[in-house]
Amino acid sequence: MTYSLEDLSSREREVLILQANGNTRQQTADCLGIKRDTVSNHLTNIYRKLHATSGAQACSIALAIGEIGIHQIIIPVDTEEHAP
Repeated sequence: MTYSLEDLSSREREVLILQANGNTRQQTADCLGIKRDTVSNHLTNIYRKLHATSGAQACSIALAIGEIGIHQIIIPVDTEEHAP
């Protein structure tokens, strides 16, 4: 089966990047100065365009097809030292 994926808008890409970095919908809304419901609408459009059923799948697809770059994902630094 071949999927025809639609390009994300710049705002949808911003929302997806913030979500990929572990932000909640409310945190994403606050960061972008929009309402939480607007973030939810963007996510609905993102899932539809990428044929995704979850945020994790949407992020994976977006990374795989180059909609977002791996350099845009920030890996949290664990400040606790672990015993060997």
